[in-house]
Amino acid sequence: MFDQVNVKPARPKTRPSGGPLRRFAGCPQKAVVYSYDGSFSGFLCCVFTGWRRREIPCAVCREPAGELPLFTVRRVHGEAEKAARTANFIREKLGGEILSFLRRAFLTALAGKELYMLRFLQLVCEKGPQALYMLADERVLTLYKAVLRRSKEAEKYRGFLRFSRYRGVLLAVIEPENFILRLLGRHFKERLPDERFLIYDRAHQAAFIYSGGQERLFKAGDFTPPKFDEEEKACRRLWRIFYNTVAIKDKENRRACASRLPKRYRAQMTEFQDDNPAGEESPAITAQRRGL
Repeated sequence: MFDQVNVKPARPKTRPSGGPLRRFAGCPQKAVVYSYDGSFSGFLCCVFTGWRRREIPCAVCREPAGELPLFTVRRVHGEAEKAARTANFIREKLGGEILSFLRRAFLTALAGKELYMLRFLQLVCEKGPQALYMLADERVLTLYKAVLRRSKEAEKYRGFLRFSRYRGVLLAVIEPENFILRLLGRHFKERLPDERFLIYDRAHQAAFIYSGGQERLFKAGDFTPPKFDEEEKACRRLWRIFYNTVAIKDKENRRACASRLPKRYRAQMTEFQDDNPAGEESPAITAQRRGL
């Protein structure tokens, strides 16, 4: 998911030049399922396989696909060379904007996004890069909405993310639907250039670390934050006192609050936590978040 593909700079063409692009645009959908490793490089290898075999699968899933009656399961192995060739080909023939859009669509939580992306590529091969703006087409509109939802979720987390300090390092835990870790990390890198921080994505089991001007994004597995020290507990208590004091009880509007601050964001926010380790809710807060 987090790998980078080397792409050569090239001048995009306004229209597809025919040949393999036209053939791919007319590829039929076949009763075959592609199984890949879940990375963007692996997806590009799925594109390469469909291009070579002149076919569009009926589904694309992450390994292991298992046995599927009525369908042929084709396991696509991720190869860096094939991924780079495919990325460069898309950039040179269809434009860098198309490749960038595919990267952003891949990081969304859209169900079946890989098949939508393949069908979108078919449309671009037929119509050219201007297909990116054909929102009347279901393939474009579905991906566009998913990318927009990811951007909106990242914007919300920029305001809702809460850091806690551990031995001079800022730590935050998030549980987003889309993969937005890099967007958040680079945002706070600009906001806090002199700090050291770690943002852990519990939903995708990944982490972003920034220290001394260097950043790193990596898979982190199951991570349990350390316990708060007394100084951090005092800071958190002060923040909750401020949050509760500034509120005007006579003007409480729970419906408006739930609209502007959805409950799914509250599990990792200091205002709705007790003095537990970061990201660990108390039973009372869990009940409140679930509306019990």
